[in-house]
Order: sequence, then C-alpha cells, then structure tokens
Amino acid sequence: MHLHALHRFKVPSFIPEVGSIPLPELTAHIPTVSPDVLSRLLNHAVGNYILIRPEPGHIAHSAVSAMLAASPEMQDWLGSACEDIWPAASQVVPALVKWPRSVEPHQTGLNLMGRTEEPFFTILSHDPDREKRFASAMSIMKGVPGFQPSAALEAYDWGALGEAVVVDVGGSKGDFALALTEMYPKLSVIVQDVPVVVDEGRSMLPERVGPAITFQGHNFFETQPVQGADVYFFRMILHDWPDEYCLRILRNLVPALKPGARVIINDRCVPPTEEMSHYEARQTRSQDIAMMAVFNSKERSEVEWRSLISRADSRFHFESIVQLKPSPLAVMELSWRPLGST
Repeated sequence: MHLHALHRFKVPSFIPEVGSIPLPELTAHIPTVSPDVLSRLLNHAVGNYILIRPEPGHIAHSAVSAMLAASPEMQDWLGSACEDIWPAASQVVPALVKWPRSVEPHQTGLNLMGRTEEPFFTILSHDPDREKRFASAMSIMKGVPGFQPSAALEAYDWGALGEAVVVDVGGSKGDFALALTEMYPKLSVIVQDVPVVVDEGRSMLPERVGPAITFQGHNFFETQPVQGADVYFFRMILHDWPDEYCLRILRNLVPALKPGARVIINDRCVPPTEEMSHYEARQTRSQDIAMMAVFNSKERSEVEWRSLISRADSRFHFESIVQLKPSPLAVMELSWRPLGST
C-alpha cells in the first residue's frame, strides 16, 4: 500500500535529492490526501526502509526512493506493478475457482480484477497511457545483467551463420536486430511485430543501417510468411503465453521452415531449485506467479521447454541450451529436421 501511495501521489519527487523535507511541507504538496492519512502511509514506508526519517518530523530519501525520483522508467515499473500485476495476483485463487484448469490468457486474476474478458495485451491496446507505461516499465530490463541484447549475442555463434537471413519474431522496434547487425554486418534481419509497433520501429531506425534491417507486420498466431529463412528468433515472447498458445506459435513456423533452419529462443529458463539461492528462488517463483496472474502463462524449466518443443513437432531437434548467468534467461537452439534430412 505504501508503495502504491508513493507512486500515485508522486511522493519521491517532492523530497530533495540531498537533505530532508519537513513533514508539513511534504504533505502540503499533496492536498488531495489528509495530512494524517499521508503521514501514516509515510510511516509505513519508513518502516519498510523505503523512506528515511533522519529526525523527528522530517522525511529523506533512501536509495530506493531516490531511484524512483530519478528514473521515470522505475516509476512506471512501480505503477504497473501496483495497478496491474499485484491486484491481479490477489485474484488468482478466485480465477482458479471460476475457471478450473483454464489455459486461456483471458481467464486470469487480471481479468477478474479488471472485469474484462480480453487478454492483457489487448487491454493495453485500448489504453495508450497504460500501454506506454507498461512498455516503459519493461525497458528497465535492458539494464539487468543477462537481459541486454549483448548477452544473447555472446551466447550463440551468430558469426557462423555467414550471410544469412534472421527473422526476429515479435521483435518490437528492432533493438535486438540493431545490435545483431552492428556486430555481424553479413546478417539481414526481418523484424516482425504488430503494424503499429513496426511502423514506429521503422521510423526510429538509423539511416546508417541501410537494407540490413527491414520491418514486417505479422501476427505470430498466423502462418509465418517469410519462407526459407536461416533463423527464426524469439526473444522474451513465449513465456507470455500458455503452452497451447506456444504450440500454435511454433507450429505456425513449420510451413516456412527449410531443412536445417534454426529456431533460437531467448527466454527465461528456471534452473533446478537446488541450483538457486533462496533469493533467486523467491524471485523466480514470484515472477512465475505474476505470469500466472496476468497471462495464465508460466516460467519454464529446461525439462518443460524440451517437452513443449517436442509436443510442437517431433521434427524440431533440441540442439543446445546456454544459461545466461547470473540472469534467469537462456538461449536455446532448435534445428528443423524433416524426415529424410540429415
């Protein structure tokens, strides 16, 4: 509750970067909340080490609140957590009661919380401010070790492809494609996403890139339109979807695949419990519950990834997996081996 209050009323923005602010002066910045109620919320934040009380009647920044004040992306992350993810998590059990054994992305805690029958990304598409906030919140992951494009570049031998065509499925505005072609200029990348996203990505593309990167509107629940590419790449896509939907996404590649084509999946892969610290296990399980609450999806272990891929089509051959420690991400390589090919 105190975190939601800090976000909603922009409390960190009123606290000086250095020093403290008298409590009456701070509460005066937020006239829509009574001083008594706001003081109690601030006391809760102090008790949880989010704010500091350096002396009676004064409030100062902690490292956490200072980060919130300095980073719009962190503010957006907190807003999305407080107003989307955490309320949805509170409705997971009622959702399980209402929709027993459901594998549908529109039958979640989020749907009960928002009283809607649409999946999360469709909900966002109707609310530009909320959609922008979520995108901003997710952008902070670029600074987390293992989540940067460079980690996936280092974990796979892209250079061995030579002159090749890579299709970045659900590649957003082309951040990964840009990093990939800068490091491996012989590669050509086709970035696929919904039309509004690829239009923005196309407009943001630096002129120096030239024809190495192109954009294409595509819904990955439809048949893949690019035939015979060397690599089809999925970065942080499949963990957003329940198994049955992932199977549809992967099977939609099949008509386009040539013998020996690669499918590269850069996504979360949950290590065995005994290989995680208590902190890592807690974070991983919390993320898994968040995926359940919002998408009816999950974070998968290597065993679960292998099972999913085998179910999609027996002609997918699991070649390798590289865990991007210390992050929970991995790079998984599949090859397409139709009958009679080697």
